[in-house]
Amino acid sequence: MTRCYLGLGSNLNQPQRQLKQAIAKLQTLPRTEVTKLSSLYFSRPMGSRFQPRYCNMVLAINTTLSPRRLLQWCQFIEKNIKGYARKNGEHGRLTLMYCCMVK
Repeated sequence: MTRCYLGLGSNLNQPQRQLKQAIAKLQTLPRTEVTKLSSLYFSRPMGSRFQPRYCNMVLAINTTLSPRRLLQWCQFIEKNIKGYARKNGEHGRLTLMYCCMVK
């Protein structure tokens, strides 16, 4: 199993609820176990002060999924929760965001 850390953040449409939904879906991934959850961290958006503040957290997982497959699952979950897929490099208002670092 490989230990991975996923950063989750949301600033629209009930961010805390969306993070809970994302965690629940991540817990159902094949060959993957969520092992730790951080506390919630609230931050102001960078660049534009006309956006709601972000609700952020990090979770640790153990998985045998490849980095590419894990990314695909994360993108699928993001699209499922917010209803559309984010384009490459899209910044600004987000309803859900994932960042994967594999160690």
